[in-house]
Amino acid sequence: MNDKTKKHMSDETKVILIKASIVVTGLLELIWFVLMTTSEKGMYGDKSQYISDLCLPLFGVVGLSCLVMYLLMTRLKFDSYRTKSSKYKIKTNDYSKITKYFCDKFKENGYEEFKKYSCDSYEVNYSLKREKNCTHVVGILKFDELDEQIYLDYDEARFESFGNYLIEKEKINVRKDINVIYIICVNKVTKYFSKYTESNVEQELRRYHLPIGISFASKTLYVATQEDGFAKGKYKKIKKEFMSYVEDLIVEQNDIESE
Repeated sequence: MNDKTKKHMSDETKVILIKASIVVTGLLELIWFVLMTTSEKGMYGDKSQYISDLCLPLFGVVGLSCLVMYLLMTRLKFDSYRTKSSKYKIKTNDYSKITKYFCDKFKENGYEEFKKYSCDSYEVNYSLKREKNCTHVVGILKFDELDEQIYLDYDEARFESFGNYLIEKEKINVRKDINVIYIICVNKVTKYFSKYTESNVEQELRRYHLPIGISFASKTLYVATQEDGFAKGKYKKIKKEFMSYVEDLIVEQNDIESE
């Protein structure tokens, strides 16, 4: 069994644990609600008070189950392994034209005016779309090449300083879902750029993202793949939304072969 298979199986086990905790918690909550409601109506006769008294410790069990579910969903880390990204030829390799295209497209779909965030390591052109239960973030970054330091900043903390800036200055509500699309543009494809685009996408509870890459040299758009893991449905939804924005940028809808 190779390393990828081992990691793949490990991720499947983690997903099963999370799904099982959700099902168990849901069933316990349903049982508690039914018993509490029916006992208050006296549907158990002389035993109604006894059933009602049982609801208190059962409520504690429900709370414990919720805690276990939360810890599984927030603390379990899925192993990254190599996957094949979707690749599309695009019409231009001009960064200013690409940036203008994305600015116009995202604004047409409810995003705010683009702004800039800068730190010592990188600059981000970003925009937000604020909804009742979710904040959507798109960030466009440009490098000559994606080096190890920048990749680790993304891989380990999803550009932590930028995230903290959004929370402090843009007042993003961290209690709600946050969907992030990072579009990293490079002149030269490196092994770290390949790790960024060719690794299985990992999601976290209420923190969902879609890694996008653009190579100017080959005029290629890369869309990273999530083969499995937590919140795959969220990944598909974000990807579908993004692909609807790039219909006029790509040469054709079909994936091209790997270079």
